[in-house]
Amino acid sequence: MGRVTPLNNFISGSKHIEADDRAVRERIRDWYRCWPQGQLAAADDPLTGPGCIRLLSDFGRDVSVNRTLNDYRQLWQPILEDTFKRWHISIVSAINLRCTREMAAAHFFTQLSGVTHHDGVMNQVQAVSQVWEKITGRWHLVQEHSTVHDAPV
Repeated sequence: MGRVTPLNNFISGSKHIEADDRAVRERIRDWYRCWPQGQLAAADDPLTGPGCIRLLSDFGRDVSVNRTLNDYRQLWQPILEDTFKRWHISIVSAINLRCTREMAAAHFFTQLSGVTHHDGVMNQVQAVSQVWEKITGRWHLVQEHSTVHDAPV
């Protein structure tokens, strides 16, 4: 798995919020751990919780919106397998996080790196924004938007 950059701490003095801040940051890291190098983890992932999730992928002229984690994986798995022999995704910036007792919004950058089927190297940076909601006492990802980022991080 890729590296995770040390995280910024943008939180108030509230012990409750600080605990939630740490919990959301760990859930974000868990989200990227469920995309191991070269394969996708099992479709049954507790990170998204019950109900609808909106996962937006911006491909330039095309935008995909998926409402289940399984649909999201079905979108990405063929793209990754058709493009790469080996790949990994890692968080390459600080996670900017704003957290309340029930909702959290995060923004950070990731890098998808891999070796193509033609032995080329490909690196692509994405700007990612996520919304997390506390549902029955646990933080769940309810929206993600990733878009290719052309400028240096």
